[in-house]
Amino acid sequence: MVTDRQLSRIYREAHNIMRNVDGLQPQEAFDELLKYLFFKQCLEFSSYDDAKPLSIEQVRELFKEFLTGTNSWSTEIWRDQVFHLTDLGLSEIHDLLYPIHFSSINYDLRSNAIREFLTPELRKGLGIYLTPDEVVKFIVDYVSDDQPKKVLDPACGSGTFLIEHLKNNKLDEVYGVDKSGKMLLLADLNLGHYPSIKFNKMLGDSLKQKVFDEKFDLILTNPPFGVMLDSRDDFITKYETLKDKNGFFLKKQTSEIVFIERCLDLLRPGGTLSIVIPKSIATNSSLSIARAALSTKGYIHTIVSLPPETFSSTGTQTSTLVLFIRKYESAQEAEQPNKILYANVSNVGFDSTGRSKEGNQLPDLANGLKNTFISGSNSKSIKIITHERKAQSFSELDSIFRTQLDKAGKPLLSYCEFIGTGKTPARKSYSESGAFLIKVGNLTGSGINWEARDRNYVTLEEIYKRSNAKKPSTLKFGDILLTSSAHSPIYIGKKSDVFTTPPSFLEHDEVSFVGEVMLIRPKSELIDPFLLLAYLRSKEAISEMQSMVRGQTAHLHSSDMAEMIIPDEIFDSNSKYQEASEIIKKQTELGNQMRDLVHREKMILT
Repeated sequence: MVTDRQLSRIYREAHNIMRNVDGLQPQEAFDELLKYLFFKQCLEFSSYDDAKPLSIEQVRELFKEFLTGTNSWSTEIWRDQVFHLTDLGLSEIHDLLYPIHFSSINYDLRSNAIREFLTPELRKGLGIYLTPDEVVKFIVDYVSDDQPKKVLDPACGSGTFLIEHLKNNKLDEVYGVDKSGKMLLLADLNLGHYPSIKFNKMLGDSLKQKVFDEKFDLILTNPPFGVMLDSRDDFITKYETLKDKNGFFLKKQTSEIVFIERCLDLLRPGGTLSIVIPKSIATNSSLSIARAALSTKGYIHTIVSLPPETFSSTGTQTSTLVLFIRKYESAQEAEQPNKILYANVSNVGFDSTGRSKEGNQLPDLANGLKNTFISGSNSKSIKIITHERKAQSFSELDSIFRTQLDKAGKPLLSYCEFIGTGKTPARKSYSESGAFLIKVGNLTGSGINWEARDRNYVTLEEIYKRSNAKKPSTLKFGDILLTSSAHSPIYIGKKSDVFTTPPSFLEHDEVSFVGEVMLIRPKSELIDPFLLLAYLRSKEAISEMQSMVRGQTAHLHSSDMAEMIIPDEIFDSNSKYQEASEIIKKQTELGNQMRDLVHREKMILT
């Protein structure tokens, strides 16, 4: 029996043949490999005696015959119905793959081999975004039981969730929908034609089309991120998540929240949905009406927060959540009390570069959640959140991520005059000299870098408007600045600095800051700015700030930051924060001296 490693090696050899003989690019080679695998699978389940040798001409003819005779959607994938390989190239591929009896190879091994063939670059080019194996395994392990089920993935891709589910539930009926013919073909190559498995497949868009005539016990899915739905599409009239507070249809809506509603509609009463979504779906205030609409259909019983690097192989570092949702069995169930298990995962076994990390939390997470539910007590990384009504699980979802420490303390706002972001000037307001404008690149986490870069100055007219604005837009002694917008959550709050005095070499004493920077102006009579900065630079505080991040691109909102709890312990005379604050004061003093000395040296030598 061939192993997945051997099969992966054979696939790589096939790729090399197509590259070397016919000069095909990776995407083209993958397409031709899929054609041959489709042909071979159909051949094995046809009446043709595959012990007989086939000529290359027969391979081409049979491929066309199988393509037109199997189903209505396969011809949409390859409309010309031909191999784009020379006779020599196809002959070598045929000699390599024809002896393998694919239908006797376990679907799990076949899937693994195909995934090995798909390099990150090839996946990106084909629009394939694979959910990491251990995330899939954790999700399936958590929802699995011994009860027979009808299981659906309405955005099935290559069938990853369904394959994992079938490992321990071989008698369950599985259903897959995808709007990409090639993805559905991959799922069919992985799962189709096994006598013990009933794989029902459909080419289409789950949001816009009828999906089978079934109601499902379990839905497992990771739908596409970042798709905006247009109100001009006719299908929108059936979704409550596409309406505003007055019941009118929105012009646009993000697809992920509509996908949750669609999945709940496809479940039987009491059925379970496990779905991977961007964290922004849970935190964006603009989606509060849509989340409230979901409260009428089902409730969340478990939330797992995944770190940004989880999907780094797909080219994104979006913070994601896995929501486990149950559809109400009756309308009255919405009024019953609820307990939500919340797990904040910080280690998925690799970092943002893909390098492995010790301490992966995913392998033990399913059991950890089950044990926490049974014990009724919080554990190290899992806590229980109680609501009086199950309907609150969606409507109050955003509040779960406005984390408050389990320590005595007060909200940051109680110690501050102002918390807010700056404003990025219009292009015409920049100048070669004038008033200094602090940008994200000027924050270092060890003192403001005053070396001017591109667009670090604004006109005096602009700074005059800012100094007279109602909202603080220019800096004064003790102001704290930190990164509040970035392309990834891992940069939010990572660099924070305190402003004391502007350098003597600046033309103008007034200093302002851009929209990606947040200003925190402490009340100096209540808290020493250096002490507050010491806490904000702590690992604990940075982690909390990053947990508040909203949006597909990362944004820290001032309203969320205002609710951050500043623990009372920082005021203890022997606390580590007191010690760190004294170091920061000295560091700032020396840094100011150093910047002036460096400038004087430059002036002397230039």
